[in-house]
Amino acid sequence: MALSPRCTFITAIANESSGRFGVPNEKLKDLLEEAGWRPESLARRVNAAIFAIRRENRQIHLKTPYRWLNRGEVPHAPVPEVVVRLLAEATGRDLTFDQVWPRGASRSSLLLPADHGLDLPWDASGLLRLLEEWSHPMLTRRTFMVVSGTTLTRHAWQWSQAPVPALASAAREADRVTAPMLELVEDIASRCRRLDERHGAAGAAFVADQFACVSRLLRRSRYDARTGRRLTSALAQLAQTSGFMAFDSARDGEAQRWYLTGLRAAHAAGDRALAASILGLMSNQATEIGETADALQLATAA
Repeated sequence: MALSPRCTFITAIANESSGRFGVPNEKLKDLLEEAGWRPESLARRVNAAIFAIRRENRQIHLKTPYRWLNRGEVPHAPVPEVVVRLLAEATGRDLTFDQVWPRGASRSSLLLPADHGLDLPWDASGLLRLLEEWSHPMLTRRTFMVVSGTTLTRHAWQWSQAPVPALASAAREADRVTAPMLELVEDIASRCRRLDERHGAAGAAFVADQFACVSRLLRRSRYDARTGRRLTSALAQLAQTSGFMAFDSARDGEAQRWYLTGLRAAHAAGDRALAASILGLMSNQATEIGETADALQLATAA
């Protein structure tokens, strides 16, 4: 996957390690040789990659990877996962954690690319599968890493080419979404947008909760096609608002995740103006983090 060239350290402290094994890490050494990188080059790339998660000014020291190589030390999360992804990209191989780090090393599954699980069809079933995964409690606790290049922009072009799906209720025996309930959902989505305009990211958790509620309606309630389109339009607005709040708080990977989800919801709603608005925000974000080529493609798609 492509990674943004700007990044920092978030949870790891520069020179601390989560494990000391005392045995040189020959696997990491061989992979660095294959990639043509010196340890200092790896450190720079790690610092660049982690800045895409959160724009903070902490960095690992350029000599720290020598301790990983010579002593078999393993850094704190999310550095090990970032190293695996960087080396996989550099070598063109699908590397696992154990192919880079000593067996038995503690690992975290809390770091994911922003487009994780989005290789789904652009139809009603694909959207509902995505919303089902969003509802998983483990996913809500994960940190999303910025993606760039075709990993990001392909979603924009897929959206522009995919036919608008005929959204139908997946639940047959559940309660029906009534007209008053639908009006309430749309009013909440509109108010959440105004909340962002007046108070910035202060209400991010509340907006995310409203997204979860509308998602649950789409997955578990009965509704006709017209109601489904209005629900998904409200869902897309909530995702857009959450994305902008995350971007405003320098959580760029999370913002991309929200925007990409909102793009799918806007597509399912047949709301091309809303989808274009989301792509415009994605283009603005790409400009802000230095991904000019991505910004141009996203703006063109919008």
